[in-house]
Amino acid sequence: MSVWNKHNYENSLTRYCFPFTPFCGSVGWEAKWGKDGPALKDDAQIRQLLEMEYAIRPVPLWAQRIARQVEMFPSCGWGFPQHAEAVCTNIGRRDADAARSLQCYTVGPGRLGLLGDVALLLDGWVKRAEPDLVASAIAVQESAGLEWTTIAGNVYRALGDPDPRKELLVRRLLERLRFWLRAPYDWAKGDNNHRLGYIYLPALGLYGGWDYFGFELRDPVTKELTQRIHEEIDTPDRWVEAITSTWPCAPKVMRFLEKIICTIGLIEPNATSAFDELKRLVPPAGEVLPVNQTYLDSETSRRLYDTSIRVLGDYAGDDFCLPTPLPDEVDISWANRLTGSLGDRGPVKLWLVSLLLERIVLFEESFRTFHFTRCINQR
Repeated sequence: MSVWNKHNYENSLTRYCFPFTPFCGSVGWEAKWGKDGPALKDDAQIRQLLEMEYAIRPVPLWAQRIARQVEMFPSCGWGFPQHAEAVCTNIGRRDADAARSLQCYTVGPGRLGLLGDVALLLDGWVKRAEPDLVASAIAVQESAGLEWTTIAGNVYRALGDPDPRKELLVRRLLERLRFWLRAPYDWAKGDNNHRLGYIYLPALGLYGGWDYFGFELRDPVTKELTQRIHEEIDTPDRWVEAITSTWPCAPKVMRFLEKIICTIGLIEPNATSAFDELKRLVPPAGEVLPVNQTYLDSETSRRLYDTSIRVLGDYAGDDFCLPTPLPDEVDISWANRLTGSLGDRGPVKLWLVSLLLERIVLFEESFRTFHFTRCINQR
């Protein structure tokens, strides 16, 4: 008797492993992939995964925990490809704690330090401090080996001469960066930032829906700046959206900041300041900020993505078949690392590898403009 039915699917672990795809856990049995796509109940890959799961039941606890790590694969591309390697290592060792998998909203001290340096530059511009002076203050404690004198000069030139509207937007951006710097990013590990009291995750829902940041948005200074933006700047909603979307865990956060800084600098006295109109004039990546400090270049990302798909697909073999051919071009070094981390084959490991493979592929196939695809394909 086939296990492929609505009841079994809705009571499976497989169901919950595809958030931010058309087959996320909340999607019903009759749901279709896109307007004219197949219904979930007709999807061959999801059916294969469910049949694999029921063949190994009861699923070992270590495998349940790794399935959770597959579910938590960051949809924005954060931690790729290290997260994929960590999950593969845990699968290979049959131990969910063998390697630390990265989760959404997790940021290390290096990334936060870099954002803090950018905030100091912006604060210096607002206060009319000389760029060399600000750069020297950063360089005293700088460990990334960056040329802050050059970066400071780039930022100041990009922002241009002070202007009331520019200052207003930079001050609002500064408030956002300061919030990011004091917010908790790794609640499961008891991050030291918890001592500051900005524990926003448990407050989900208290502020009217998907808003982790109700505290920051209700801060008096932030509210005043946002109100002034709506009163004094054209297309205020687009400006506020861009500023509040500077997620520090995003792979391209430095490029986001670079775009915002350059867009602000394009505002001219007594002229329109429509965000989308000005954004089209922003220079290429890396001309103002060190964007390569926070994400791989698109060519490398694509090569490692294709290699990951190939390695996982080869491991799954004929037991789990994708509807499209596997990539031909691979990075040999990365392929050897992933293959070595997976180790021997077994039914439980095969199910987990197939889950991870389908998880990544669904990002690429289902959302051509979604975060993970943008991380892989372009700057």
